[in-house]
Amino acid sequence: MYGMGGSLAYSLQAPVIKTLLNYSPSTTPYEILYLQTVVMLVLNWLTASYFGQFVFSVNSKLRPILLLRTFVGFCGMSGKVGALKYMALSTRSCILYMSPIWATILAYFILGETVTKYDLIQLVVCVVGVLIINDPFSSSASGSYSKSSILTGSIFALVGSIG
Repeated sequence: MYGMGGSLAYSLQAPVIKTLLNYSPSTTPYEILYLQTVVMLVLNWLTASYFGQFVFSVNSKLRPILLLRTFVGFCGMSGKVGALKYMALSTRSCILYMSPIWATILAYFILGETVTKYDLIQLVVCVVGVLIINDPFSSSASGSYSKSSILTGSIFALVGSIG
């Protein structure tokens, strides 16, 4: 039940934030990210307290990994929210689906996972597909977004897809 509620909330997050950014252009993605961070901090603290855990009682060996994961996750959320400001929601979503590509590449280098030639073919096809949909080399801008805005949004979305 909690998983279904979390999935629904996460699915509704992008359209709600995009609508907010469209109706209030002075709102920055960082204000939204700050609000998300505070809400998640409170919810995580309440959940940990409910189950009798202290948030900061982490094994000292796991702290560097936890800090790295927190930093990467924060950068990812920054990219996801930042991309909403600078590009269309559909294009942003397409780029964010590159997460499995990054997972495969990082697993190869960090964990020593094997990558077969079929995996490489799939990675190339996925990247080409994202490039075709994103169309970064077109001579005209997409909709109401300028080329520089789309480029900025693409960079944010790539960072978001890693986190």
